[in-house]
Amino acid sequence: MVRACILGIGWLLLGYSLSRAQEARVYVPVDTVAIGERIPIAVVVEHAPGEVVRWPWEEHPDTVLGDAEILRVQKHIARPEKDSVILEATTFALDSMRVGPFEVALWEHEKEVRRLPVPEVIVPVRSVVPPEATDIRDLAPLLSFPYPGWIYAAGALLLILVAAFLTMLLKRRKKEKPEEEPLEEAPPGIPPYTAAMQALQELEQRLPLQDDEIKHFYVTASDVLRSYLGDTLRIPAREESTTELLLHLRAIRPPISSELMVEMETLMRHMDLVKFAGFRPPSVQHRETSQTLRRIIHDVEAFVRTHSTLTDAYLQ
Repeated sequence: MVRACILGIGWLLLGYSLSRAQEARVYVPVDTVAIGERIPIAVVVEHAPGEVVRWPWEEHPDTVLGDAEILRVQKHIARPEKDSVILEATTFALDSMRVGPFEVALWEHEKEVRRLPVPEVIVPVRSVVPPEATDIRDLAPLLSFPYPGWIYAAGALLLILVAAFLTMLLKRRKKEKPEEEPLEEAPPGIPPYTAAMQALQELEQRLPLQDDEIKHFYVTASDVLRSYLGDTLRIPAREESTTELLLHLRAIRPPISSELMVEMETLMRHMDLVKFAGFRPPSVQHRETSQTLRRIIHDVEAFVRTHSTLTDAYLQ
């Protein structure tokens, strides 16, 4: 009887230790974060001996951990029963940055045996409004500046002279204009698809890039995509943020395929990281970005030609 109790307690302790050994945690060593600020994020996974951790960003390089966008992997430490990784990330959230939740896969003998959930961590985003700005100040009263009478008289005289000059100029041009002069039709503009392909070809001729050319390359690539979408779909793509542009694209009827929308969103977010967060992708991704951009423009052009009666993509 005593031996059975001891064995039972032993199995319970072993099960508890195994459950404690198989868990994943995320650490953010800052209390607050600013928009676009680079911060470290640590992920620690405790697992059974013999198991190998496969991180989600290894399978999908564009993985986003909630509101945290991964810039690069700074350090990876692998041990028999504990793996940890330090990421460099940023966020564009306004109120708070959510890190997670997500899952990591545990493999053994080239086979996935389980997935461990990583709980969510929330970090407040610092406001750009200074703390002393508690309320909006009232407008100061307007000051009166009396003007002397001769200024009004001089202004009226100047308007009369300008009007007389413009009238005389219009009459002279009307007399000099030949009668029954045929007007030549203006040549048609370059189609948006042709203009985009020409701009993309000029962009690809810059490859390979120097370090000081990377940001300009991605800014130009983004302009090519936005100009094509704006001219083809009749939406203000050049003036909108990426989020606003994606809302317009999803409002098109008939709808654009979900695969094409995911590909466009991934490319736009990637270019935004280079343009606004100082992200420097490896050189192999420059040509991949150009090829992806060419494929997206080609697929959108095929979509537009298939659905020739597209409605305007403005939100109702």
